[in-house]
Amino acid sequence: SVVASLPRHSSPAGRTSRGAQQRLKKMAGLQAPSWQLLEQAEAMEFQLCDQLENPVALAQYLTNCCQQLMLYLIEDRLEDARFLWRRTIAVRDSSPQLQMVWSVGRWLWKRNNIPEALRLLTESPWDESLAPLAEHAVHSIRQRELAVTGRVYATIPLASVASQLLLSEEEALEACRRCGWTYDAESSEIRPKPLVDAEDRFDGLKQLDQLTKIVTQLTT
Repeated sequence: SVVASLPRHSSPAGRTSRGAQQRLKKMAGLQAPSWQLLEQAEAMEFQLCDQLENPVALAQYLTNCCQQLMLYLIEDRLEDARFLWRRTIAVRDSSPQLQMVWSVGRWLWKRNNIPEALRLLTESPWDESLAPLAEHAVHSIRQRELAVTGRVYATIPLASVASQLLLSEEEALEACRRCGWTYDAESSEIRPKPLVDAEDRFDGLKQLDQLTKIVTQLTT
């Protein structure tokens, strides 16, 4: 196993700290796709799960699980997110950040209040290890909501789109126009259509293009 292969005199917690920092740096600059970062986080969880009596290893395990859980939300892997949350039952009470991430996941799982999930992502006091991922999660959730809107609605009030995306009407209108949708100013309604190209649609931020492409591939 991965754990068994570690020398007894090695410092896995130190390795984890460096690994976590490297993953965050890659995520911030999108130097690696989210699925690759997630694979690394899953491997690190396995590597540390039997070392939790070590306070340093426990701290790194919790940080890693926070990142891993957020990455599951980015990729819309909510079942995997639930299983990870259950696996942390013995230690999660000591991590307010992990609890905040799962609060987002709980709303996404219920599907009955996506704006609340977005509000938590945008307003919660994320630490520096999670803030970049929270930003990407907001983007990916909005992308998915736009994709659903394009499939389900022939017309929809602009105010409804703005409310669902937790945006101002001006921002929501710009997002809809980037999707190629039309707007009837007289009725204040959007006329959506299914998204053929979901990538590079929502806000045009170049640093999000690669992540959007990955999310599109995973959700189609």
